[in-house]
Amino acid sequence: MRFALLLIALTYNSTLCAEAITLCYEEWSPYASRSGEQNKGIVLTLLSQKSTALNVPISFVDLPHNRCVNGVKNDRYHGAIFIDQSDGLDLVSKPVAMWKIGFAVAEGHTAQNAADVNYGILILAKDYEYPAQVLSKLERLPLVRKRVQYYSQGDANTRGLFNYIIKGQADVMLVDEVWAEQMKSKLRLKIRMLAPAIHIEPQYIGVKPGDTSEAQKLKMQLTQILTDN
Repeated sequence: MRFALLLIALTYNSTLCAEAITLCYEEWSPYASRSGEQNKGIVLTLLSQKSTALNVPISFVDLPHNRCVNGVKNDRYHGAIFIDQSDGLDLVSKPVAMWKIGFAVAEGHTAQNAADVNYGILILAKDYEYPAQVLSKLERLPLVRKRVQYYSQGDANTRGLFNYIIKGQADVMLVDEVWAEQMKSKLRLKIRMLAPAIHIEPQYIGVKPGDTSEAQKLKMQLTQILTDN
């Protein structure tokens, strides 16, 4: 019996070392970003370090969120990073980050907190499937919702996104607080976040739903990478 268990473990470890894993993600600083050919960020660095320690080849592809999710569903990538239940993928192991979204406004906006937001145009991401709880909260507000492209490929794109509220084309923007504060500091944007956050939700690595042996093996690999110390 002990020999059989040892053989299973050796077979699993051999497979783990042999197969490369490709994960896609949308840039989300400070957790994941790309500079030239180099992937950076807290989460990508940690995944790279742990996969190297386990001798598991891993690579990353930067894509808009919906393309990333659809790529996993269509078997182009093994998994997607920064996924929650609204994306329709199986979630792996423990969270890799926390998504804390709230309202951003221009510095001169009259609102002092999130409860003061009761008029105007609200900007949301075109490519995100927001959780039902978020959409329910927004539906109760007297705001005109407008979907725009959040995917950024550089500082110019990021400035253009925040210019919706800075230049008065919109009044409020629903955005990740950590990223918004980092971009505010980096680009000296004249914006501010309103407390409290609208929604906080853990983010995971997601894989294509399924119970095949290949799917279970992939989940085991990713779980080991995420939980290994």
